[in-house]
Amino acid sequence: MKNIKIRFSRKMPFLIFWYIKQYSRAIRWMLTKKDKDITAIIKHRMIRNWAKEVKIFVETGTYLGDTSWAVRNTFREIHTVEMSEELYNEALKRFKNTRHVHLYQGNSEDILPSITSKITENAVFFLDAHHSGGVTTKGNDNTPIVKEIKEIFKRERVGDIVIVDDADSFTGKDGYPTAKEMQILAEANGFAMEIECNMMKLVKK
Repeated sequence: MKNIKIRFSRKMPFLIFWYIKQYSRAIRWMLTKKDKDITAIIKHRMIRNWAKEVKIFVETGTYLGDTSWAVRNTFREIHTVEMSEELYNEALKRFKNTRHVHLYQGNSEDILPSITSKITENAVFFLDAHHSGGVTTKGNDNTPIVKEIKEIFKRERVGDIVIVDDADSFTGKDGYPTAKEMQILAEANGFAMEIECNMMKLVKK
């Protein structure tokens, strides 16, 4: 019988611990149904489920690149925008061998129009460019969400799906619109909106 050599990475214990922690949090969420405690794993799974046949993914707020990384095998083409130069450079390292992931550095409200103009098919838009302190960078506003959504609405594509993360931040404070104002904006442009797992999902009626 041949000896089988298994190469262990120094990061392996950390990765095993991380996955156990994430799945335990996911199970706890399923038992308690507390949307604010939703984990990244469940969010990523829901994005994949909502996408269905859509093969283009556009993200604002790359941060550490976790979302684009999690859905990299679901979408044929991924565009992700990060304002922080530091985070952008880290994401470049992470995706250096992932050619279908395109990274952009700058303000999402300025860059998004050039991305949407190139996309001629339905897309999933994941909007998460909200300023959250720490290493994140603030643009003209705490959140460019209204400008981002209005730019997406110009496409008038029935199959587009818009997902806005951190729904609990939309309270009308610190430059954020309220969830009700978001719903009014969506319906005025022919989109239905629902909130699930702390994410707003907007779909063309």
